[in-house]
Amino acid sequence: MVLLNRPKLLCDGWSLKLLQRQILGEAMRLFLPAYSPDYSPIEEAFSKIKSVLRSIGARTREALQEALEYACTTITASDAIGWFRHCGYAVPDEHEQARA
Repeated sequence: MVLLNRPKLLCDGWSLKLLQRQILGEAMRLFLPAYSPDYSPIEEAFSKIKSVLRSIGARTREALQEALEYACTTITASDAIGWFRHCGYAVPDEHEQARA
């Protein structure tokens, strides 16, 4: 199986035929979808950070730096696990990890 993440590069028939003949042969080809924030846990983290920054309302560079440092500390392991699960990733329970 070959995963291709840039199907636009293969839009012309010549490129796709060359790839099929020279590299893929009989391999199954799967074209990945375009980037989607729905499947990216980092987007959830950025959302939380931005929410905290808005609530603080820093107006100077120094205040923004302090606010950003604080906002990053508000992200917990439970947050991260929840974001990964929300995006469809299989994440073991925190209790299972502690026992292992």
